[in-house]
Amino acid sequence: MVYRSYTQNYPPAAMSILTDTQIKVRRDEILSEMQSIREMIRGKISIQSLTRTAADGSVKERGPYAVFQRWLNGRNHSQRIPKAELPAITRAVDGYQRFVQLSDEFAALTETLTQRSGPLLPAKKNSRKPLPTKNTAKPKPSSKTPFKK
Repeated sequence: MVYRSYTQNYPPAAMSILTDTQIKVRRDEILSEMQSIREMIRGKISIQSLTRTAADGSVKERGPYAVFQRWLNGRNHSQRIPKAELPAITRAVDGYQRFVQLSDEFAALTETLTQRSGPLLPAKKNSRKPLPTKNTAKPKPSSKTPFKK
């Protein structure tokens, strides 16, 4: 499956130009495209090579190896990927990245619609300056008072 290589991430100024109908149509397109993503996996693919110095002083390089990395349960997990499986895992990683792009765009469009529907929060009231408070602290003992014996 080939995913579209472009994304319609509208800058905030451009979203204000779109009509509510255009935004709703784009949201439906995004949901449809999200539904069409058949493969996805969170993580990334890195290419690694290992360099080793032999006993005779020569430097030998092994690789390159494709390594799949991702966070699970608060820990980084990495695994070498055989060349035969690399295209499938690459498609799945690309699918997840596309899903994230689409969900960010969907959230931005929905936020624009929400803001247009009216103020969600009451306007901030101008606060008055606080009145000066009376000094109610205990006076510090003077160093000039004689000591009692």
